[in-house]
Amino acid sequence: MKQLKINIPGNEEIVNKKIKEEFTLKNATIYGGYNIFSDYLSINGLDRLIEQELEGMKAPWATYDMPTVCRTLVDGYALGLKNIYQFEGIENDPLLSAKRDMEKLPDQTVLRKDLNNQFKTDDDVNRLRRVKTSQVKSVLKRLDGYLILEHDSHVNTGYGSQEALEIGTNPHKPGRASYHPQLCRERKSGLSVWSRLRPG
Repeated sequence: MKQLKINIPGNEEIVNKKIKEEFTLKNATIYGGYNIFSDYLSINGLDRLIEQELEGMKAPWATYDMPTVCRTLVDGYALGLKNIYQFEGIENDPLLSAKRDMEKLPDQTVLRKDLNNQFKTDDDVNRLRRVKTSQVKSVLKRLDGYLILEHDSHVNTGYGSQEALEIGTNPHKPGRASYHPQLCRERKSGLSVWSRLRPG
């Protein structure tokens, strides 16, 4: 008989098991540095921040709670996955699954569905912004001396009918619709402290 696990709101924790590293080929993974990276993020409070902001977003009987889904996305992008369909390659990875104490990670359909369904309003998206703001504040408090902020702004030409594309100043292809991403980072830590994706 299979045991049913119910996620009680307020009890949604991201599991980050301690795993002893052993350099053999048994259950080998191409993401060997992930174990230490995951511990680093957890120690620096990312899991706690995600849990605080995203708990209770999904039904208690959901297989994967929202903090776990969000942490899976963070991990995947940190491991170099650029598109959500690429998450299919990590859902059964032995190290990543063991680290989260799961048989398998959420698949790409769950990730895509949760992003579309759970972040529809500005209030929902602001939950993620609060996670980033809290993390940035804690890192900046630990830096000594002056902060050096670097601002980058450039234009990316868009193709087709992508959301929020607008015709604006585009020095590379005048008259074409584009995006105008802006990014501000702190030089010493390399931390992204602010970003915005403007149309045009």
